[in-house]
Amino acid sequence: MPYALILNGVVAEIAAAEFPVAAPLAWIACDATVQLGWTCGGVPPAFAPPPLAALTPAQQAAGAIAAGLTITSPSLGLTSVTFACDPATADHLNNEVTSLLLTGAFLDGSASIVWPTLSAVPPGGAFIVSLTVAQFKTLALTIGAFVGAATKVVLGIPGAAVPAAAVTIP
Repeated sequence: MPYALILNGVVAEIAAAEFPVAAPLAWIACDATVQLGWTCGGVPPAFAPPPLAALTPAQQAAGAIAAGLTITSPSLGLTSVTFACDPATADHLNNEVTSLLLTGAFLDGSASIVWPTLSAVPPGGAFIVSLTVAQFKTLALTIGAFVGAATKVVLGIPGAAVPAAAVTIP
């Protein structure tokens, strides 16, 4: 049976056997799941992992980008559809926007685009949406605003706030 060396209610060491220690250290028998940094208290003594640290705003913003943006938009025919916002998708989106600005058409020369989603459209349907140039511009501006706001938080820009992970646009 392993033993946990306790200092101020926290596991400071784990050993196979006890050895003499000075106060305020104390050995308490534990099971093999106990780890360094766990808390120990109560009668009989109980061990628990330390509480999870709260996520920083930068971590929250990075997580929001990784999880994507959920959009509801009657004009786009979307009801709670989640779109990827990761760097590769953002690059693709930016390349399509650049093509629209320079040529008036998507990169493949077409007047519409099939864009992937992270959720089915409609629920139970395909994981893509077909968008006109005007619809894609609305989508691109919405995703761009979300990623831009989250990136400001990640970069630590004063006054920046983690954006909402779901938006409704007309």
